[in-house]
Amino acid sequence: MLMWMVMTGLAAAGDEGLLEASYGEERLILGRSSAFAVDAEGATAGGEPWVENRLRVGLAGAAGDAEIAMEGDLFTGMLWGTPYAAIDERSRRAVSPGGFVARKASVTLDPGPEIELGLTTSQWGLGVLSNDGSGDPWFGRRDFGDRVLRARLTSPVLGREDLLLSVLADRVINDDYGVMMQGQSAWQGTVALLKLGPDGGRSGLYMVYRYQREIPEERRTNAWVADGLGLGGAADQGDELAVDPL
Repeated sequence: MLMWMVMTGLAAAGDEGLLEASYGEERLILGRSSAFAVDAEGATAGGEPWVENRLRVGLAGAAGDAEIAMEGDLFTGMLWGTPYAAIDERSRRAVSPGGFVARKASVTLDPGPEIELGLTTSQWGLGVLSNDGSGDPWFGRRDFGDRVLRARLTSPVLGREDLLLSVLADRVINDDYGVMMQGQSAWQGTVALLKLGPDGGRSGLYMVYRYQREIPEERRTNAWVADGLGLGGAADQGDELAVDPL
């Protein structure tokens, strides 16, 4: 609710030049699954219809040399029915505290190297290792979204404006492997190199180190992942590597 109040205030300031763009998407789904067996005794689940909702709103603007990005999901979850009860967070009620999710609240500065600070979403590894829960796929649907508190620095290297180096430090808020509010402490360090082609093509390398600690069990995990990208001039400009390093 606080984010909604802040967004409303930014929208009201639009005439003063702060707000540059606003957007919104309302998604309403009516679904029904066939009943299916859930145990050896023949007990079934499913078969009842349900209605779920997601209202995603965002604002982008500038204040001096700072670019501001804000986005959130409002009234997200079940309006009627409980098809995912006790399975995952899709069972949350739309009109409840769990139905309000802040996705972005970041500031980007460009005093030379570009610096980004704040809450944002994360997408890399073809959306399998990290998925921002955005986009409109041909099949299926994208929900939730991996969220991190990020500090990022991006700068041209070797004196070339078409070769960009990014260094990122993330504190994971929520993803498929760790949820901060459930006692999982996860940090990620990333180095990304992106080459911009004259025809709009891109190629690059994205290397991530992740450290995670399961606080209740005192269990630790360390992992390295590398992700590569090579796209021609007709490439989709929304692809994963362009999301994080730039």
